[in-house]
Amino acid sequence: MKLSCCLSKAVAAVCLAALLCSCGAALPGGSGSSGGSFPSWPGSSSGDTSDTGPGQEPSGEDVSLPDDLSTDGLNVTRHTQSEIIRYIKSSSASFSDPVEFAEPSSISSQIPGRLSQETKDSALAILNQFRFIAGLNYNVTWDDSLDRFQQAACLVNAMNGNISHTPDRPAGISDELYDDACSGAGTSNLGAGYQTLNWSLLGYMADVDVSSLGHRRWCLAPSMKVVSMGAVPNSRSQYRNFYSMYAFGSASGGSNTTVAWPAQVTPIEYFNNPSQSFDNGAFWSLSLGRTVNKDSVRVIVQQKNGRTWEFSSETSGINFAVDNGNYGQTGCIMFRPNVVCRAGDEFLVTVILKGEPAAIQYTVSFFQLSN
Repeated sequence: MKLSCCLSKAVAAVCLAALLCSCGAALPGGSGSSGGSFPSWPGSSSGDTSDTGPGQEPSGEDVSLPDDLSTDGLNVTRHTQSEIIRYIKSSSASFSDPVEFAEPSSISSQIPGRLSQETKDSALAILNQFRFIAGLNYNVTWDDSLDRFQQAACLVNAMNGNISHTPDRPAGISDELYDDACSGAGTSNLGAGYQTLNWSLLGYMADVDVSSLGHRRWCLAPSMKVVSMGAVPNSRSQYRNFYSMYAFGSASGGSNTTVAWPAQVTPIEYFNNPSQSFDNGAFWSLSLGRTVNKDSVRVIVQQKNGRTWEFSSETSGINFAVDNGNYGQTGCIMFRPNVVCRAGDEFLVTVILKGEPAAIQYTVSFFQLSN
């Protein structure tokens, strides 16, 4: 069983739980048409639906884009498949890297422990891998001064057997340790039940059953500069492992305002991962960094095999949402086509905002790292 819990920065300032359970110098990017043959596709209709999952059904009628539609692309860097492969290989980190300790934690002795440098380096590399794929700055660094708060948060949540941004005080715990735990828990993504710390990052990015996608948005905050993470095991808990990731390590500003996940080129292992039950149910997202009116948004997703999904507040129900909470970046448009994405799949995403001169249009291509 896995849980995750995240907090908006505005809410965390007054130390209230977001109640979401399951919970800068940025690189320059280009704008303009997303390019290629995708924008010239004719109006598409539903086709083969064998690879489906939870989410909205393909449209049952032709969906055509206006002939005179003006479009802008994403203002993040688009990395090629070969560039992503080289970067991931060079970082020498994988989701299965074990959690090791420089000083072991202890539930019975109320010792938070300290992560080994190797574990910290590996988790940081995984976070920067996600950011590289998304086209953001990928030079986030680890702030050792935050480690005590992360470990304390994980320890107290492990002692309580659950995760909370405002954890209950376990009996006999010192004021200093409990204060550290509250500070860490109130400023972090929280997770439990994942096999490793690195797997918890994939859990944050999937954000299945989290209505705000807040964990994902903190991981992809455009101006993120520093991070710290924690991990404490508790073999007596049904979740066994408890994790945290400091989420408020962003500077002001940042030039990347259109941040998409899945990204324009995405390894399938970083979006659908059957070994961690992330093979379906994950929403797609586009964050704009400004308030968005849900009723003004129309999203069209066209797959190269001919299937098309159209999302709006009038037609899409639970498979379409907009969240303007302060989770890393506001104005997050969320949509879920009922497709299990596979290596080789290609999509064209068009986001039309009523009253704006240009739509946002970009392609999404999936590939498999093992190939």
